[in-house]
Amino acid sequence: MHRYIKELHKVAKGGAIILLVGYSRLDISETKKRRNVSKKEAIELAKENGMKYIEANSKTGKNVSNVFEGILILHYDQFIELNFPKYSFFKQSEKYFKDYQYLTIQQDFINFYNKQEFCDFEINTIKCHKLIVELRTKQTIKKIEEILTNEEIENIKLFFKWIYGNRPKQSEFLSISHIFEKINIQFFDQNFKKTFLNDLSNLYKDNNSKDFTIKIKEELSDESSDESSNESFNESIKVHKIILLIRSELFRNMFNSIEDKNITSIFDYSGKSYETLKCLINYFYTDKLMIKDGDDPDLICEELEDAIEYFQLNIKSNLKQLIKK
Repeated sequence: MHRYIKELHKVAKGGAIILLVGYSRLDISETKKRRNVSKKEAIELAKENGMKYIEANSKTGKNVSNVFEGILILHYDQFIELNFPKYSFFKQSEKYFKDYQYLTIQQDFINFYNKQEFCDFEINTIKCHKLIVELRTKQTIKKIEEILTNEEIENIKLFFKWIYGNRPKQSEFLSISHIFEKINIQFFDQNFKKTFLNDLSNLYKDNNSKDFTIKIKEELSDESSDESSNESFNESIKVHKIILLIRSELFRNMFNSIEDKNITSIFDYSGKSYETLKCLINYFYTDKLMIKDGDDPDLICEELEDAIEYFQLNIKSNLKQLIKK
């Protein structure tokens, strides 16, 4: 790689614009299993050689068009640097590549929508999930259906991409801006991630709409010979079924549909720590692992690893990084 970079700069007489792309044609879980170069190594290589780094996936469509847009942005920055060095604040690449690094939760939502699984509503042949649509639009699903009835299919698809955390490009937003006006939502491009996370944070606090309970059974240990020493006590956490389906492979394998009557609304999580489960449920909604100040990150990792494997989450590789954040 270093040799190729050197040759490119030699041919371009030092003016080569190089964007390092981590590219895959597999789905997200398969990519993580089979990748030869870690994301951390790729980012370090890019920094060493003064390049920007972006990951793209042709199967999910993630960042494919952004690779080409990114090259144009880098050309624009180089033009500013060479011709108007005093106006470096016009340069765009730092913000561009930062904004297009999707959060894990965004990617989970995007992948879930792309697979069109567990949908419980349909608007103009486009399938969706009622709770997510209502959460993001602050409107009832019937109102959204009414607004979108006469819309072009492509515009509905673009609008749903936004609902599920996929940031629209400028050209895409222009074609659906009238939809945002109809539902009285202001779209702020620079706060896209923040708005998405705020919506999910509000959902986490909304206990009235939670439709699934995870029940915890733990055994009390006591050195005394009291007969009650091995009695179990119950605690539970209420959640949204759709969030479990989006974020956990375990639940996607359990359910046939979002209204599956064969699965009880109580899920037994016997023998596991209540605090660990609470920490993971918070992660499902916020993409953050909340721990108490002073807790040892290494110890927390050990406690969380079993639960992460149990729920089949793809965060084991960057677990310490999530905890330190």
